[in-house]
Amino acid sequence: MNKRELTTEAAASTGAPPRVVADVIDALLASIERAVVAGDRVVLAGFGTFLAQERAPRTARHISEGRPLHVPPTRVPAFRPGRPFREAVASGGPRRPARR
Repeated sequence: MNKRELTTEAAASTGAPPRVVADVIDALLASIERAVVAGDRVVLAGFGTFLAQERAPRTARHISEGRPLHVPPTRVPAFRPGRPFREAVASGGPRRPARR
């Protein structure tokens, strides 16, 4: 599912105009991004947590030359799914019906 399909489905589910739903989705994603960049966690109960994780420096190998390479420390975005979301994916069924 891409963003357009998500917007269309959410608009049909809520009865809101697709343009309004698209604006809400854009605002939600921008808010999550700003919070994670600032080092905060964004917890959506029952769905999951968005956060930034630190990766330690390490030594890797150049794939064709075999020489060692230094990989510096970095921060990467991460998502940890909540238990209800994990269970819904594992069971293959929806976790709950959409609200109206």
